[in-house]
Amino acid sequence: MEGDVRNKEMKRDFQEIIPGQPLIVTDNEEARMMIADLGLLNFLEEAKSRLPSDPLVMITSENHSTHWIAAGFYRGFENPNDNGFYLACYPKTHLTFQQFEAHLQSSIGSSYTEYKRLPNKPS
Repeated sequence: MEGDVRNKEMKRDFQEIIPGQPLIVTDNEEARMMIADLGLLNFLEEAKSRLPSDPLVMITSENHSTHWIAAGFYRGFENPNDNGFYLACYPKTHLTFQQFEAHLQSSIGSSYTEYKRLPNKPS
């Protein structure tokens, strides 16, 4: 699925996500800020502390109104640019949550060592 891949040269706020369009944020600082803005940073930090040697820790959330959210953290790679925060947002209009999870697992492959699905917020 193609989408808006952002790096340091192309920054926008999360509120500017285009409904119906996927968004991948690979810039460490921007991804971290957006993960914090979404209220997911504490969940991701907790997962990181439980699995200190895993190269990738990821959590998913369905609590955004228009997008499925995956927040991840890569670590332990020799190249420092390969480490850090990662954010993927996929439109709910294009995928079910199960399709979203399957897409993540096929994209990430064997490095997908920790995954935690956050529960829906109570209504």
